[in-house]
Amino acid sequence: MRGGTLTVPEFADLVRPLRNVALRLALHWEEDHWNLAIADAHVGKSHRLPGWRRYEYRGFAFVGGRVQGSVIADWLMHRGGEFGGMQFATPELRSVNWRQKSSHPGYDLVPIRRPFVEYALHGPGRSGNYENSEVAGEAGPYFESWRAACASLLYGLWDSTLNTGIPSELLTLRIESLGPWLENIHVGPTSVRITVKGGGRPSRLQVVSPEGPIGNFVVTRQKKAFEIPSALTPGLTNVVLVRGDDVIDLRAIWMTQLGPQRIQQDGVTYDPPSRAESIESLIAGGEGPTVEFKEDLSGEKIQVAVSAFANTSGGAIFVGVDNHGTVKGIPHARVVQLVDTITNQLRQKLRPFPTLTTETSTVSGRTVLVLWVGATQGDPVGVGDTPAAFYVRRGSSNFYATPQEIGALVRARVATTNPHGLFGRTGL
Repeated sequence: MRGGTLTVPEFADLVRPLRNVALRLALHWEEDHWNLAIADAHVGKSHRLPGWRRYEYRGFAFVGGRVQGSVIADWLMHRGGEFGGMQFATPELRSVNWRQKSSHPGYDLVPIRRPFVEYALHGPGRSGNYENSEVAGEAGPYFESWRAACASLLYGLWDSTLNTGIPSELLTLRIESLGPWLENIHVGPTSVRITVKGGGRPSRLQVVSPEGPIGNFVVTRQKKAFEIPSALTPGLTNVVLVRGDDVIDLRAIWMTQLGPQRIQQDGVTYDPPSRAESIESLIAGGEGPTVEFKEDLSGEKIQVAVSAFANTSGGAIFVGVDNHGTVKGIPHARVVQLVDTITNQLRQKLRPFPTLTTETSTVSGRTVLVLWVGATQGDPVGVGDTPAAFYVRRGSSNFYATPQEIGALVRARVATTNPHGLFGRTGL
């Protein structure tokens, strides 16, 4: 989604025609007058005003209400103004950054269901050492610090554990989109359902998975619910609303081999398969870039597979499954002994030792041992030490690679580290 910069006069011209702006101010007393410290402004339905309108303490004041955009524009151009009976000055204004943001942004201070454009106006920084000062008085509620007061009164974050992230910008303005937005995406084991809300001119809904486009629909006032009759594949799937050349709304969904990378994601719900069903599905899919079958515990073959997965994208090794995907199983009574044996072999032969977790699962009535291998983000993982042999995964096979080739892979991964990989540093 797009972004850019504006000059202060350009921003004032943009703000001037706005109507019914919800506004909250934090002021502090310095040099015999009130000064603007933080202004939070919003145009749209998501940000309602609180019950309070003004709290004035010794050295601090908080004001809330509605105002016309022309009033804010005059404040910016004349370095001060009046609101809620409080006269104040604004510091020197430097620049304005803007960016489009998707609906349900998740990590923002103000939860917003619709897409919006956020404008951040920067000043010279807050002067004085008052951010941790206690805010107390008969005029309003007590706060252990000015930061806590801002988080609570400006953003509704009354939980003191959430009040450390107040913005450094002088003024933040959010303008909600009047067009459609992605209300919810429900990801199931065999299908994806997408609900669009809002009106306006027709738009287009596109769904692009790691394997290519899997959905392309026209969104109209009459058609706002869509279903894709297939499961999402591991990796990044983008669900996008577009109109012309503009992105209206966007949601990114990361899937691992065993389901969603993030269970808690605003605007996305999941009905993932059970752990056993996921493992059965991986086996049914056959060997590939992140899946390998081993009928038995041949130490050298396991070491090569672990090295290859660790040096590429991570993966899963299923012990007790033959090359054709037939579940042969391993003796359940020997699972603990087998895990100890293979872990000791790997620790003796692999340098450095990769992230590795093990678990057992019952598939077709037989016991299967699963080794989850995490992708290394540091030194490549070698087998042996006289000299070490390095391996990488290509397709469904493991290949020997020179240290120079492994070094190039590691440098490329460090340069473009992706925190949402299929198999993370800590396994699954």
